[in-house]
Order: sequence, then structure tokens, then C-alpha cells
Amino acid sequence: MVRSLSALLPLALVALLAAGCPDPAEQPIPCDDNADCPGTLLCIGGTCDEPSGATCAVDTDCPPDYICLENGRCRADAQCERDEDCCPDPAECASTCESFQCIGTACDVGDAEDCFVGCHRGERVCDNGNWTLCDALEVTASEICGDDEDNDCNGEREEGCAVCTAPESRACDAPCGSEGVQECRGDGTWGACDTSDGCQCDPAVDTVRTIACGSCGFMDSSCGPDGVWADDAVCQSEGACTPDDVETVPCGDCGVQTRTCGADCTWGALSACAAAPDACVPDSVVSEGCGTCGTQTRTCDATCTLGPPGTCVEGTGCTQGEQQVQECGRCGEKIAVCDASCRFGAFGQCQNEGTCTPGELDVEPCGNCGYRERVCGQDCEFGVFGTCQDEGECAPDEEVTEACGPSTTVGPCEQGTRTKVCNGTCRFDAAGDCIGAVFPSTEVCGDGIDQDCSGADLQVLDQFELNDSCATAFRLRNPDGSDDPNVYAQPTYDSVVDDADYFFFHGIDNTGLNTEHIKVDLTSIPAGMDLDVKLYRNLADCNSDTPLASSLNLDNADEHIDWSEAFGSSDDSDYFIKVVPYFTPSCTLPYRITVNGLR
Repeated sequence: MVRSLSALLPLALVALLAAGCPDPAEQPIPCDDNADCPGTLLCIGGTCDEPSGATCAVDTDCPPDYICLENGRCRADAQCERDEDCCPDPAECASTCESFQCIGTACDVGDAEDCFVGCHRGERVCDNGNWTLCDALEVTASEICGDDEDNDCNGEREEGCAVCTAPESRACDAPCGSEGVQECRGDGTWGACDTSDGCQCDPAVDTVRTIACGSCGFMDSSCGPDGVWADDAVCQSEGACTPDDVETVPCGDCGVQTRTCGADCTWGALSACAAAPDACVPDSVVSEGCGTCGTQTRTCDATCTLGPPGTCVEGTGCTQGEQQVQECGRCGEKIAVCDASCRFGAFGQCQNEGTCTPGELDVEPCGNCGYRERVCGQDCEFGVFGTCQDEGECAPDEEVTEACGPSTTVGPCEQGTRTKVCNGTCRFDAAGDCIGAVFPSTEVCGDGIDQDCSGADLQVLDQFELNDSCATAFRLRNPDGSDDPNVYAQPTYDSVVDDADYFFFHGIDNTGLNTEHIKVDLTSIPAGMDLDVKLYRNLADCNSDTPLASSLNLDNADEHIDWSEAFGSSDDSDYFIKVVPYFTPSCTLPYRITVNGLR
């Protein structure tokens, strides 16, 4: 009997199920790498599988960073199962295996120190109590051109490498302190420093010179017998630092302060105390991955350093992709990301930092040699600059012309001008000579010039002044007060504007038979002065300048008048005498006038 195909199909399906056909959902997922696997599965042996569920015989059966345990299973991020895995030679190692991790005692987590590979300096850090390998450059058998390193540790950099192109040249420092010139040779290396211009000297003329050296120091050079300057070996009076160097010093609780070396090779003021970039906050707690998806904590101690890890608590690890953020540097943050083994990786570099440390002081020059400051705020950004402080009085090389000279311009005195130049410290140097000024001088009495700029020429009036006219003539009498005098006087000429001295006396005629005379003599005339004398019968003749007699000798000669009356006439009268000066008057040197009345 033939059955229909439709009747056989259900039976075939039942038979297949009874034979155990695999569930499509449980089929292995082929993969080339971990990105092809869903969820927490990893690519192991070309198929996706649980990380700790893969079977293995040796470590190479496991994915990278996994080891094959004794139970034949792969374990993520495991370093060991027993202490011997950490220390093949216990005499050279004290690490122990804890939660599949080799925990050492050689250092504390977070420690770092300098290390060397040959002459190359590097750094090694503490990883779970064990020092990592030194990250310094390897020593090579020959130089590697272009990296400016001493690759072969022979004390030279870039030897044998072309560093220049002929005929290129550059300035260089000569051994004797002057500037020389280096020229590029054909092999692309610099030649010796040509110091011929600045190093030669003359032993017969040159002895010692001083040159700058070191940090604002000086060094003496002496001229040698070979005509070359020879420098002393010691740089003297150096400053405390090199300009623009920055020094960091500890302060407060795990803080740091910085200061910058100035142009005078002295340290500037310390900045405000700020937290160190790699310091943690005391008593803060940081969680780290351990074991298989476990966590352990570390607490920041009083020195701002993370302490040793605590006990690993399995199953409390982080979630893959989870981030742990920690403050760092200048208001920045560094991030650790949870990996597939439920552990936070190492913190990355500090990101999103500000430009400064809170409290840090920034100073810049301004104005005339002044400065202004700004302070870093709590957001690690500088505020605005303040006003310019401590400015000088001028700008360098500025020239100013100013008035100078006497404090008065009375008489011949005049003010002049002088120029002063601003120096590099924004202060004026001493002004130059005063040009064009006329200063007060010693007064010359009676010359009509106000030498001392007092407003008037000095005049020293004698006892006969004011006797500068016929009307104000000084009357001469005998010592007993009687008229017709026989006397002498010693007047002076106090000024060039003193045109004449006038005297008068009353002459008494004796009406006798003898002829009487009037005699007038001028003697002891000061050097440089010429005097003339005239005799008048009365005031009217004086006013009209009608003299009875005159003596008009030239130069400094004495003058003499001898007038005789007419016989038989009455000559009673007030007789006037006029003394006229020429040339330079003298306030202090008198002349002598002798008068004999009618005798």
C-alpha cells in the first residue's frame, strides 16, 4: 500500500526531533575578533564563548591577557595561581599570588623613580608592589640621526649625521667669552668656533677684562703672552638661578608653590599654595578592580598618597564601560574605564585642565617699567590684570627739554634750557648743562648794571648825597660852623647815573687892600676815573653853567682851580662847585676835594 507524501512528513519531523537536532539558538557563533561577539562573550578559537568558560591546555589556547588554569579553563587578566608563578626564583623575588594577581613588596602603588638604560634616563613605576621595566631609550650600536639623542652613549649627539648645509654659518660662543662664527663643512657638520675677532689681545696694552658668565656672574680674562685672552676657571658672583627657571617647592597639606627666576638671576615671589597635580584628597576612597569582576578599595592618606589596596571582594566589580573620574592637576579630571574583566583600567591623562593653579600669581610688564598682576581663581583660570604698578617717570630713551637757570628773570638774568634722557630703568639720568642761562653775579656798585638781579644797581650813598644838582648842593663849612671854609671832603660817585657832585660855600670879602683867592683842588682820584671841576659865583650861574673858572685835565690827573677876585670889588657870595665824573665810577673809593674860601 502506498502512502501519500503528506502523510509521511509529520513522521519524519518527529523522527528528526527524536534524533536530537540542535537548537539554532545554541549554535556556536563564528567570529574573527571580540567585536563579532554579543554581550560579554569573547572570540576564542574562532567562536564566541564565555571568557572563563573556554577550555584550554596551555596559555596559547586562551585569548590575549588570559591564562590557562589547572582546571583547564581560561581566566581573564590572571597572572598566577600560586606563589611560584610570580617568583620562579624565590631568592630574587618576594611576590605572592593573591586573587590571581602577583602582589609584590618592592614598592608602594603610585611610586615612581628614575632609572637608566646605559646613559639614557627613564622612569619605572610601581605595579601591584612590583617595579615595571625602565622606559628609557635602548642603547644602540650606532647613532640614529635626527632624534637629537646620544643613542650609542658615547657622549656625543648626532655624530656622523648631517646637521647643516654648506655654506651655512651660525654664531657661537668663543672660549674667551666673545662671540665667534661656525661654518658648515662639506660633510654636513659644524666646524670649530672661529674666535679670532674676539679672543686676540695685545700683551703690551691689554691686561685684564671682565666678561659675563653663568647666572648673571662675571669672569676675569687676562691677556696671555701669545696674544689670546685666557679666561679664569671660576665664574664669580653668580645669582641663585638661571632666568626663566621655575622651581616647585612643597607647602601646606600636600600642596606645591612655584616661583620663577628673574632677569637678575634671583628668585621671584612664591605663588599661592596649590594642590599637587597627582595628589589625592586625604580620606577619599578609590575603587579598583581585582580578581574576577571583584573590587578592592584604597584610601588616600595624610600625605595625599593612595594607601595599599584592601581585600578583594569578588562579584562586586564594575560594569564594562563604566567610568571612574578623579580630580587632577589644574581643575582637570582623569578617567579610568571598566574593562571586560570588571576592573577599572589605569587612569588616563589629566584632561580639561585650566590654565593655572588657584592662587597662582601672574605678573607681566606694563607702562614705564611697571608691572601688573592677576590671580588664578578657583576655576583655574586667571582673572583680569590689575592696574599698572611701580611705573617709572619716563619711557626708555625719552628726551625732555626743560627750563633751567636762575629763579628770577629780573635785570639781566635769563633762564636757559637743558636736556635729560630716560634710562633703561625708566628714570631720568642727570640733566645736561644749562644752555643760554644768565645767572646772578657779584654786584658791581654804581656801574648801572643789576648784576645780582635784585631789581636795581647797587648804590652806596656818601654823606653828601643827595647833591646831584645846583639846587641840592652840599654846603661846606669850617669845623666850627663858620663860613668861608678852609676844608676838605672825601665824597664818592655811587652810580653812573650820578652826573655830578655839587657843593657850595659862603665866601666873605674882607674889603681889604689884598686880592683874595678861591682855590679848589681834586686829588686822590680813583684809578680809571677822570674828574673835572668848575667854580660858579652864584646859584644862577651854576644853573646856567657859567663858571668863573674850570679845571678840565684829561685822564686821571689832579684838578686845580685858583680864582682871584677883582681889586676893589665886593665878592661876598654863595660860591658853587661842580665836580663832573667821566669813565667808571666807584662806590667805595673816594676822591679828595680841598676848598679854600676867599683868602
